[in-house]
Amino acid sequence: MTYLLKRFICPATTADMEFDFTRSVVPLAVIVAITKVALTTVMAPSTVFMMVLSSIIVFSAAAFFLGLKHGGFRVSP
Repeated sequence: MTYLLKRFICPATTADMEFDFTRSVVPLAVIVAITKVALTTVMAPSTVFMMVLSSIIVFSAAAFFLGLKHGGFRVSP
């Protein structure tokens, strides 16, 4: 019981957060791919590939970079 309570109160430690680049980027790429496939069913594929996909990639890269920097700031002493 105390183990579960400790994990609930302090769920993330630096030992638990050892992600490498591949483990971080693969889920992001999967989400972008699923979004691309879902959007091509309701919009013209040329619109999705030229406008929407490029903005999704730019936004996800910016959010990934900011999240990476914020995580590094939170972990640093």
